[in-house]
Amino acid sequence: MVDGTDEDCCKVEYQVEECSAENRANHECIHTKTTRAVLPRGGDIVYSAAHQHSGGVGASLHGQDGRLLCESLPTYGTGKEAGNEANYIVGMSTCYPKPGSIKVSDGEVLTIVSNYSSDCEHTGVMGLVYILVAEPQQPAPAPSLCFSFPVPWCLPAWMCSNM
Repeated sequence: MVDGTDEDCCKVEYQVEECSAENRANHECIHTKTTRAVLPRGGDIVYSAAHQHSGGVGASLHGQDGRLLCESLPTYGTGKEAGNEANYIVGMSTCYPKPGSIKVSDGEVLTIVSNYSSDCEHTGVMGLVYILVAEPQQPAPAPSLCFSFPVPWCLPAWMCSNM
């Protein structure tokens, strides 16, 4: 996750510093990093999920108008076996909105918000959000009235609308 400056253009990982004693006393040990990205081509969001490392408490994707497009929350492992390692993120919730229910526009500026616990320092963390954007669904053409005898032919839909 980058913050939009040229200095950070190639960084994917970042560091979360341990929260101050004052913040700890106020139960405010959440580190938030925000970045924006321009979506070159719009459409319907059909999938979204975040990627975070240990210490992550969730990430969200917002539209240019501030609306929440997707929130992705971590699942932490509780055991010792592979895929359920205690204190490690073993999964992130996903969004599968119905096509057409979450639309984004060409050139829309999306905001990614990544939250980490800062109870202790974390190095090499990530706040990535993956999205899949489908072409907008086109409405089905209006039905027309067709015949096949003696040769195939159809009346245009506009002529059939008053029948």
